[in-house]
Amino acid sequence: MRKDHQVHLSELRRVGAWLADNPRSWSDTTFYVAGRKVYWDAEPGGPRIGTRQPRQAVIPIAMAQVDADMRAAIGRLKRREPEQVGHVVQRRYVVSNKPVLAGTRIPTRPVQELHDAGYDREAIRREYPQLTDQDIEAALEKEASRRVS
Repeated sequence: MRKDHQVHLSELRRVGAWLADNPRSWSDTTFYVAGRKVYWDAEPGGPRIGTRQPRQAVIPIAMAQVDADMRAAIGRLKRREPEQVGHVVQRRYVVSNKPVLAGTRIPTRPVQELHDAGYDREAIRREYPQLTDQDIEAALEKEASRRVS
């Protein structure tokens, strides 16, 4: 995006203040961006807030669609591949390179700490519902190997 087309933070604060004063949901609003300004309809089909030129070209941003797209993306991020279950990985930019259960951001150490505190597998799964018995076993094995090294 060209710098001269970026929306200023003060403009976003103006939009936020209006939305805070009006009980309408963001996802029910279509925003319009023209240059560095943001506009929106006071109500669906109602007058547009902030426009000075009635024929001004704008880019519509339908928040309901943004909301749906983000929910779908989050759902995809939460989904784990079968080959990830029961495996531990370490990645430079994930949880400071600590060992985590593949497909999650759950470090192996807290799983070990719960186990050491007397939690059985079912109790650990209540704390981390996305984990399987295979994941818990992999975490415990990883922590046992780290203690030996």
